[in-house]
Amino acid sequence: MTEKEVKALFEAMTPSQAQKDAMWTQITQPQPTKKQSFSVKRCIAIVAVVLILFTATAFGYRASTIQTYTTEVYHWSASKLARNIQISDTDAGLTLTAESVFGDNENVYVLFSISDKVYHTLSYGDLHVDFDQNDFSGSYDLFLLDQAEQKQTEKTTKKTYFVAYVETYRGTEEIQNIGQTMKIKIHGLYGGRLGDALGLRKENKGVWEFEIPLEYEVYGYDYVVHTPFTYTGNTVYLESIHYSPLDVSIRLKSQEGYLEHFIENYAIDGTVGIALETKKGRIYPRTSSGDSAGTDSYFPFSMREIGMLAPEDVIGVYYYEKGKNGEMIQEMVIPVSLPAQMPQDA
Repeated sequence: MTEKEVKALFEAMTPSQAQKDAMWTQITQPQPTKKQSFSVKRCIAIVAVVLILFTATAFGYRASTIQTYTTEVYHWSASKLARNIQISDTDAGLTLTAESVFGDNENVYVLFSISDKVYHTLSYGDLHVDFDQNDFSGSYDLFLLDQAEQKQTEKTTKKTYFVAYVETYRGTEEIQNIGQTMKIKIHGLYGGRLGDALGLRKENKGVWEFEIPLEYEVYGYDYVVHTPFTYTGNTVYLESIHYSPLDVSIRLKSQEGYLEHFIENYAIDGTVGIALETKKGRIYPRTSSGDSAGTDSYFPFSMREIGMLAPEDVIGVYYYEKGKNGEMIQEMVIPVSLPAQMPQDA
């Protein structure tokens, strides 16, 4: 292996450029008592260091990102929102159990446990989600239970908990999540060590499959508000709000196409110009979507970080508008008052 090839491994790492330069200097700088040569043994040592650092960086970043979201999700899994299912599958010496399922018509959470194994970092090789009644369109991921919660569970049982989160969007005329069977297939589990990254542990090659009946109770509803507001000098509408204790989403409408640049304009310089105003604070959307005709814009908001929201906690939708030179020319909150619950015939 040449010096050029080894340096290429460093370029694939995720630390800052300054950190890369420092590590490279430490490995390659001449020692005062020995003549330096780029030998095969030294190459092997360097590759090992790179792999260890890359593994720690990649899996450590994933775990730290996951941990900020999961404490409240774990609490929901044991609440009245959840249905106990206890569906297990065993492969590669590990037993995974889908313990409970909860959510609404646009979002599904499944709490999983790994028996007799404690991981403080966890990732996976591949994940596949499908539904039995219609094609799935949306996003999904796995989230490890945060370390504080994990330590509490270790006092009573030797398990690792993680959550599968599936986000879907179903229009009013489409098949709903409730009543379907959701199929989840997990390929490989990784604990963040060097042996995991190299695929040396048997659980790396395991495949676990589950069929999850979506028969939980829905504590949410779609609420049409059709509230006008001004954007770029034109009238557009806060058309509807999807509310559940776990997730809230809003939809903007304009028959005339005035929302054509709404999403693009609200992502300039990494800032987001629309948010949900709640009694617990301002919440920014996870993602956004909209049609090219400028008639429809959709923004979902997750409660994973702050916990469940009651209808009365949602007090408005905040947005701002920028001028051609980037200056803020309009900032306002559209008041929102959600009903405690929707009538059964709504």
